[in-house]
Amino acid sequence: MKVADAMYVEWVEGEAVVLNRDSGELHYLNGPAALVFALIQEHGFDRALEEVRDRFGAEQVEADLDDLVSDMKEKGILVDG
Repeated sequence: MKVADAMYVEWVEGEAVVLNRDSGELHYLNGPAALVFALIQEHGFDRALEEVRDRFGAEQVEADLDDLVSDMKEKGILVDG
């Protein structure tokens, strides 16, 4: 899983606005979602999720991470690869 190539990001006070340049859709990421997105961009998918689990505790964030990743995949922000 990786950030789709068509994504352009603007960071705004700890949050992010992601533009899909192919579709023209805008996606607004709150602070926690922006953190996960930034970690995926920086370190790759597996390492990013490991980092989030280490920082916040695996049990506490597991369901939220699954929902977030599914939502990002559905919106085309993340793609297989």
